[in-house]
Amino acid sequence: MLALSAGSKEKEVKNGKWLLVAGLVIMMMAVGCKKTGDQVDVAGTEANPLVLPIYGAEYGLNPVPDPSRHIGHVYVWDDMTNLYVKYAMDEPQADGSQFVLWACLFDVRMDSIGFPYSAGLEPEVNPSLFQFQSNGAAQYLTEYTFTIPNYGAWLTGTEAAAVAYCIALQQPAGGGGGSLYFGYARDLNHPFKYGHGWWFPYEFEVPHDGEWHMNTAWGGKAYPDWRDWQFPGKNWALYIRYNLSATQYVGSLYAGNPKNDALAKVVGTVTVSDDVVDGVGNIYVKYTITKEDRAIFGGHTIVRGRLVDIPQVQGNPIPGQFDEEGFFGPFDPPEDEVTVTIPYDPAWGTNLFVGAHAEVGWYY
Repeated sequence: MLALSAGSKEKEVKNGKWLLVAGLVIMMMAVGCKKTGDQVDVAGTEANPLVLPIYGAEYGLNPVPDPSRHIGHVYVWDDMTNLYVKYAMDEPQADGSQFVLWACLFDVRMDSIGFPYSAGLEPEVNPSLFQFQSNGAAQYLTEYTFTIPNYGAWLTGTEAAAVAYCIALQQPAGGGGGSLYFGYARDLNHPFKYGHGWWFPYEFEVPHDGEWHMNTAWGGKAYPDWRDWQFPGKNWALYIRYNLSATQYVGSLYAGNPKNDALAKVVGTVTVSDDVVDGVGNIYVKYTITKEDRAIFGGHTIVRGRLVDIPQVQGNPIPGQFDEEGFFGPFDPPEDEVTVTIPYDPAWGTNLFVGAHAEVGWYY
């Protein structure tokens, strides 16, 4: 039996939607890196850009030190046509020295795993792999701005990734020769897995076309622990674990692959509950949209006592092969909340696995 309850809402076109850009910072020598640090607020206009600190370390030392000296900032914004990235050596130094730019490098990709890696372990250090480079070579500027034109030509979705890196010269207050530093735009919430360096999220301003754009969504363990309940296949599909006759479990609904920035992918919740008594009753799976301009168009739900009993191919679930009683939609207009009722089967036991799949639209 399928039970649906929902309240639809009118969607309005908004000016200025955020999009994720994950930017990877490339290093020239590799060692371990820290995983805690600055919290970066995502912005996207010239008047209110994304601002990231540039942290550097003296170039050429062995072993390579942590980039721990704050030498400047990166400012990122867009105008719905072009992307702008400004490097500025604007951080005052306690010793009175001044940093100037010798070279700036920036790259942008659709996904953080799209950057070249050496042997699959380290970010590729060859600067020629960067798509955008300053002329460098003794320019000695205090600031430099990239303009990346017409990003809509290569922006094939709502997610992208970027790289920010620079080489700066320290000019001592008393004159004389200075040291070269390598610098990274730092967001320590997004480090490289290996080596020094960080990537940062960014959301583009996207021209609005007044249409729905669809994303696959899965209910999973509540943010930020989505990796704990992930199907074993190569795609990112998630599931929810539920203990029968628990009060309820409230998981997160992730629209789009959460591996780059899971919080940005959370569009709502998936709540699992039951009324089973003496082996008789139902499991209730409620999908709730909490993010503005998103809605549910349909989906598929399944409950089993073992994860392997959910239809899969090479560890990837197949929603179209879930039980028909768990199908819902298509909805026109789409819904903000949908509850699916699944009759309980005592053969499942009390430790349940729930596959909660939905097609979620984003209106812009």
